[in-house]
This record gives sequence, structure tokens and C-alpha cells, in this order.
Amino acid sequence: MSLLILSSGQDKYESASLMEVDESNLPQSAQVQGLQNPASFSNSIMPTISIPKNSEIALKHISFYRNGYYTIGANMTFSVYVGEQLLQQGRKSTVIAAKALKDVTSFPIPIPLDQGVYTEAQLALMMERNLNRYISYPPYFDNIWCLPAGVQKDGTTKYGFIWNFDNGESHTKTSYHATMGTVVKSRQETGDFVWDGTSTYTTTATSILENNSAIMEGRPLDIIGGAMDWDVSACTGGWYIGFTRPTANDGREQPKSFGGGNIFYDYLIRYDQATWEDTEKTVRMYHCVIVDGNQTMREVEYYNNTDAHFTPNLSSYNSGGGSPYDTHVHMYSGAPAALAALRGAPSAVSMQVFGEDMRITVTADGKTFVLTDSRLCIAGNANVLAQTPTRNMFMKPTGTTCNVLYPKISLVAASETAIITKYDGIFSDNYLYPQTAEQHPDLLGATSGNSIWGRSQLTGLLQQSEICKMVDFADPYNSSLTTPQKQYVGLDGAEGETPPVRVGEGIIPAAATGDGFAVAYSTGLITMPSIGNLSRSNVAGVYSSSTTDVSSLFGFPELPQVFSTGHGSTFTYANRDTGPPPTAVIGAMYGWYLGSVDSPIVARGNYFLRCPTLTHQSFNFGKGIPSKIIGSFPNTTAGGRDYGHMDYSPNTMTYLKLNNPSEITLNELSLEIVDKNEQKVGDLGQSTTAVLHIRKSLTTD
Repeated sequence: MSLLILSSGQDKYESASLMEVDESNLPQSAQVQGLQNPASFSNSIMPTISIPKNSEIALKHISFYRNGYYTIGANMTFSVYVGEQLLQQGRKSTVIAAKALKDVTSFPIPIPLDQGVYTEAQLALMMERNLNRYISYPPYFDNIWCLPAGVQKDGTTKYGFIWNFDNGESHTKTSYHATMGTVVKSRQETGDFVWDGTSTYTTTATSILENNSAIMEGRPLDIIGGAMDWDVSACTGGWYIGFTRPTANDGREQPKSFGGGNIFYDYLIRYDQATWEDTEKTVRMYHCVIVDGNQTMREVEYYNNTDAHFTPNLSSYNSGGGSPYDTHVHMYSGAPAALAALRGAPSAVSMQVFGEDMRITVTADGKTFVLTDSRLCIAGNANVLAQTPTRNMFMKPTGTTCNVLYPKISLVAASETAIITKYDGIFSDNYLYPQTAEQHPDLLGATSGNSIWGRSQLTGLLQQSEICKMVDFADPYNSSLTTPQKQYVGLDGAEGETPPVRVGEGIIPAAATGDGFAVAYSTGLITMPSIGNLSRSNVAGVYSSSTTDVSSLFGFPELPQVFSTGHGSTFTYANRDTGPPPTAVIGAMYGWYLGSVDSPIVARGNYFLRCPTLTHQSFNFGKGIPSKIIGSFPNTTAGGRDYGHMDYSPNTMTYLKLNNPSEITLNELSLEIVDKNEQKVGDLGQSTTAVLHIRKSLTTD
């Protein structure tokens, strides 16, 4: 029998690196070649040694030092969910029934973790970078940070990491209408329009509707109360104005499931002689929803509401006529707004988004008319659930696929001009709009953009195409359903509560009030896979996610999801916090501050010892390949410690035949410590020592 002792390094080259202990002595020349990688090293010996025929080998002992590094394997992800929480919640005296993903407009967004070995600070920085890149929820973009708890030192979080999802220190609206930037044609046809670079859009003398459709790609809309206003007084021929998700002329002009046959918009208001029954130009609205299993443009019959859809009844404010009481009449008048009712052609149109809610007005004869406002669908004005907007009588709610909206316009007649007078956009050049290779010839193919839909048509990007389709085909966007529409989620105002409660909004005839600094959504980390495959799960409370299990790595052991409603602190804004802001956070903020609840576990499972220079044979079924692995050993201690010096000796050694029908002459051996994918581990430090045992095989076969 023989013991083979190997080491990645020895002090001052004084100890033997390879010994045969079988009634033999090694010469003084047996020396290590120097300090080597503790996960991959070779030792040599002079003179050579002999291994008898029909021998077998086993791991007897291994000693190694594991740094406090975080090893991230291939294809590791977690997900972030921003939307209505699916689990059952108590809300005052009311219990909100649990929802399934098909019932809401949100979906968990996968966030990749880049493969590699990281220090705690490096891992936090990588998570922060990828969160801001892939979040696909504009208010959080570039406002997420992650720090080790020991760096932040907030006096509360003792372990792991701290995440902060911040909506910003303030939410003052800034109109960017004078710096809209690039305006591009939305279709491949000739762009029959002229853009002056700042605010004025003009059709050419030969323009037709389909060929002058354009998108302003400079900035997405601020969905926290952001508005878009157009001066259309010079557009007597008519106009199409609305919002679209980011599109590009490379197969992403519209969703693949769109079959409406019209110019694609997510939200559209048009002014022209829209139908054969219109005897004069009228205002009609459309949204892209599901009709008979396909995405198409369907009319929003804003004029067919009844008093029952509003509290208080709108008729009580419009019965007397005259300003301001007739400003809401078209929301239940029974006919679309036309010249006679407006007392003239519209001079201005405005669209404003409040979370999932949308308000649209037109101005004519010096008077502003509210044509639709889903915030007015309330059952009262104090601590009550919102009444659901009637399906197809109000604009669809925003959601994951249309949280990133851009202005889109087309004019009906040639040689007419529209001027954008207000636009509450956010970001600038750092929020990437999807582009085509034609527009960027220096790039190899289309750029994906930052929105989930912008990335949806590209391959290999975390199943985002499927996610987009699942959102677009969820029940809130199915216009053919006879079931009630979902309750829209508005803004979390000064007296507001988490969704779907909205307080203080919809006061008539005054403008809706109580708008806060954030959409009243919950935010959550999905740290464990919910089901095996992505789906519009019909199971209430299930967040369909194919993420890997990062619960222990993040410091939330065995918690499949961590939500703002149950973990961490939600801060509103200056002087109205739910508690004091965390230490080192300067200024007012609105966001979710979350710290690990337990010490993160760097890695679980086993390491494997591989010897590529011997003649044994093992098999790695996980990789589907033959292997040179000798044995396995844990990378944590029995007490759960996952760093520092570690020793392991198996209770029972497992022998592998060397398959040597004749004697082996040996003067060098190599050892490697690998993971289950047979990749060399990168978190070892100092030195590694391994003891191998060789014996004559106990069997003859």
C-alpha cells in the first residue's frame, strides 16, 4: 500500500511534495516546484516510483483554505417583481383575494448573475449593475444600489447585503418638449414628415397617413403623473396621437402577435371622420388589446359609460351645463365627442399617465374637456377599494410591456403642423432605445434597448419574448372577456395605501388629487424557482419564475420571495417617512430599503478532486462525459462555516481501479479541484494538501 501526499505549496521548499510510504524512503531531492494555484497544481518526484499492476486509488484526506468569496456558476439568475402582490393580504377589514399572474399586468423580470468569483463588494457591485440594466421598470432605472451590510453600516442590517430600490429624491416634473431628440419613422415606408429637432412636426406636401407615422425616441414617459401635450390647432385635417412601446424597423415595428391591420399604438386618440357613420370629424380612442385571440386595435367607447361607473355620479356635475360642469359630459354622453359638442375643432390634446391609470383631455373653444380618466372609477373617497374601470370603456392599464412609452404621431392631411408643448420624459441617452443595424452600421445587429419589450425579439436573453407575450395576453388585456376588469393601480399619494387601494383621487369637478411619488406597487425579489417553466400560471399566489435558488446566497434562507410589504422598510419622502432614513442615505427618498436577514451562504454542495494524469475512469452524468474525478468533499464545515481552513477525511474511502494491467512508473502527478461542471473553482487561497491512498485491487475483474 502507498500514500501519495501532494501539496500546492510549501514554505521555503523544505518539505516533500510527493511521498511513497511503503517501507521505502524518499530522497532529499523530492521537492515542490513552488507555490501553485491551490485548485490546480502538479508535483514531481525523483527518482520515479512504481505503482503495482491492478491497483486502485482513493481520496484519504484533503486540507484546503477557502477564501470568503462568492462563486457564481453559469446561468444563475434571480427575478424582480414590480406589481400587485399575488398573495392574499389583509387590508383593514377587507381581505384581498389572492391573484394569479394572469390576473395582473406584471411579471417577474429575470436578472442574470454573471459567472465568476467575487468578493463581497464585487458581488454587490455586479448585482447593482445588472439590476439597473435589466429592471425594465423605468422609475427604478439607475436608481438601484446594492452594498455589503458592513459598508452601509445602518445599525440594523448585520449580515450580507443591502438593496435599495429608489424612485428618486424628488419627483418634480420637467418638460423636455424642447429637447425631444430623434424622431424616427415607425415603418419602413417613406417618412413623409419633417421634424425641426425640438418641437414641431410637419407633414410633407405628398404625405399620406401611413407614411408619416413617427416615434419620438429621445425619452420614455414618466409614468408617475407624466403628461404629453400637443398643439393641434393647425391640424384641421385630423391627427393620430398616442403612445407606443419602443419599436424598431427590424421586425420590432409591432408585437409579433399584432394582427390589427392598422398602425400599431398601445394607446391612441384620433380626430378625423373615423367611421362611415360619422358625419363630421369626431374624437375616437383605441388601445391594443386581445380580440378573439389576437392583438389588435380596439375602440375605447369612452362615451358609453353610465353614472354607475363613477362616484359621485357625473351627471350631477354636468346637468346645468356651462363651465366647468360640462367638461366631463363626453364620458357618459352616449356619443363620441364631435365638433358640435366641442363647439369647434380641438386646439390641443393631452394624455397623462398615473401608474396604470390614464387621463385624456381635448381643448376646444377655450374649454378643456375630460374624455376619459380611469382614476374617477372609485367607490368613495376614503379608505375604500377602487371600483373597476369598465372593460373597453376606459383605456387599458399600463403594465410590464407598456411601462416604457414613447410619443407617436401621424397627421391625416398633407402640409399640416403639430407642436408638442409639454412632455414629461425621464432619462436621456443612458436609457437605450432599440435600434436597427441600418441606423447603427457599426453594430453587429440590432441593439436591444433597456425595456423588456425592446429586448423581446432578440434571442438568448432570458426568455423575455415569452414573458412579453404572457403579459400581453393576460386577462386585463383580453377585451372579449365578460368578467370584470381588474382594479387599476394608481399613485401612492400622501394618504394612499398599497395597491389596489387609492385614496383621495377622483374628486369632481376638480382635478384628481393625492398623487404621490411612486406607483402604488409592491416590489419583491424572487429568490427561488416557483415552477419549472415560465407560464401565465393559473395558480393564485404563484410567481412563475425559472430562476435559480439564490435564497441562501442573498441571506434569505428558504424564502422563495421577499416583498416590500413584509420585509425591509418603505420610505416615502422628506418629513413623511415611515421611519428614519437609513444611515448614509442623504436627502429625501421614495423606495424600498432591504437588508439580508441571515448570513449568506457562499456555496453549498461539494467540490470534486480530479487527477487528469492517472489511468482511472469515472463518469460525470451531470455533464454527460467521462471524467477523471477521484472523489468528492464538502466546501463547508459540519457547522456550516463556508470559509477559512478546512479538513476532510471520508468515513469510508471509495476506491477506483487504475486499470493498469502492468506496473505504472510515475514521476509527476497533477490534481485539480473542480465543481460539478468540472470547472476549476476560483475561491481557494493559501495552499491545498491532498492525501491519496493506492492499494492492490481486492477484486480480479
